[in-house]
Amino acid sequence: MTSDLQKMSKQKRIEVILGFCNRNKIRVTYGAAAGILKVAPRGIGQYLGAKRPEASWVVSAKDGKPTGYDSKHHHNELFKRSDVIETPEELREALQSKGSFPLDHHSD
Repeated sequence: MTSDLQKMSKQKRIEVILGFCNRNKIRVTYGAAAGILKVAPRGIGQYLGAKRPEASWVVSAKDGKPTGYDSKHHHNELFKRSDVIETPEELREALQSKGSFPLDHHSD
């Protein structure tokens, strides 16, 4: 399954990550998401797009909050769970175990 994830475009991978986070109500760090996209954590914002609740699940490892987001852009369940996925390996494992991406999906 990992090879299928790697075949996706970076934009598709961030959509998969955000879909996973929204469905499971769990935060992931910029570093974890960046590791899946193979970009620097500071570059993840360009793939997240506009600040909105659906993208607020990607957070700083320091404080567990999305950087530069007003509370009006936080998902209303952002802090419901205390756990945060902190590494690319944890995120990759979670995506695979939850079947969060189709086996036949390829990059656009």
